[in-house]
Amino acid sequence: MQQPDLSFRSWAPDPNSGNELLTMHFGFHDILLNLSIDFVDGISASEVEALISKLEIDIKSAHPEITRVFIEAQNWRGHDDNLRAN
Repeated sequence: MQQPDLSFRSWAPDPNSGNELLTMHFGFHDILLNLSIDFVDGISASEVEALISKLEIDIKSAHPEITRVFIEAQNWRGHDDNLRAN
């Protein structure tokens, strides 16, 4: 199986918006993708929801082996603080 390109640069609206990307493989064609994304300040909750829905559709279309997507909206400072606390 070819390794899918899951880098933030391949699909994220802002290549610097990704905090972390994790995958959990349940099988060759059953992958959970977990993303932590720092969305642009000042956009509404409905805009974040719409972007998350679009990202999920785009990711699953480009990589059918990804069957589940979890996206966490978190600024980079909060994400960094959580990493240091663990």
